[in-house]
Amino acid sequence: MTIKYVVQSNPLKPGTFYPRVIRGERIPAQRINKDVADDMAISESTVEGVLKHVARRAAYYLLDGDLPAIEGLATLSVSLSDEEMPNVEATLSDQAELNVNINPISGLLNAVRKDVSFAKVYVQERKPTLLSLHDVRADVRNAYTADRSARLRGDSMRFDPAAEDEGIFFVAVSDGTAVRAEHYARIGGREIIFDAPPGLTGEQYVEVHTRYTGKTLRAGRMKETVNPVV
Repeated sequence: MTIKYVVQSNPLKPGTFYPRVIRGERIPAQRINKDVADDMAISESTVEGVLKHVARRAAYYLLDGDLPAIEGLATLSVSLSDEEMPNVEATLSDQAELNVNINPISGLLNAVRKDVSFAKVYVQERKPTLLSLHDVRADVRNAYTADRSARLRGDSMRFDPAAEDEGIFFVAVSDGTAVRAEHYARIGGREIIFDAPPGLTGEQYVEVHTRYTGKTLRAGRMKETVNPVV
């Protein structure tokens, strides 16, 4: 298990630097249920039911302001924020917000720290980092369905969808033909939700092209290739 990171300059303290973790893919509840079920030789539905019940009980305790502790994971608590309180006599305004706080238990921190390793990613120039593609409908990693929704995760991937040479491109492994995705539901630096191009077939490389704040076109390619959902 390896945590990848990059070293960046600290805008709050010029002349200093800090390590920033490159986030991996989001692990869905279905995968956690399956992995736990396999570890314990029980059914996935049993794991799912227990976790849902724990969540409901935790919410019940939080309603009284209590601090439910989930063994080996975290202690939960609630807090309030309200920017419309002028003095100590004031009551909560309509702008008040209730927040749920998650504080990791030391056992979780120790378990992660015990087995972790780190790998520095050297960035010659800033360019998109692509980590994984997920077919949303089929719930399959590093696969796609033509004209269906997909989720791309990575870092520094934001681009201008109005620019024809920027965006997500599928490049055929067989002959290098590049096809641009045209429909985007969400464009973020670390996650893009879009429709795979219609008629797309075969093994493909996935690339993101962007210009950031300059005029130079930058491209990043995902290490693994993707294939149509079987």
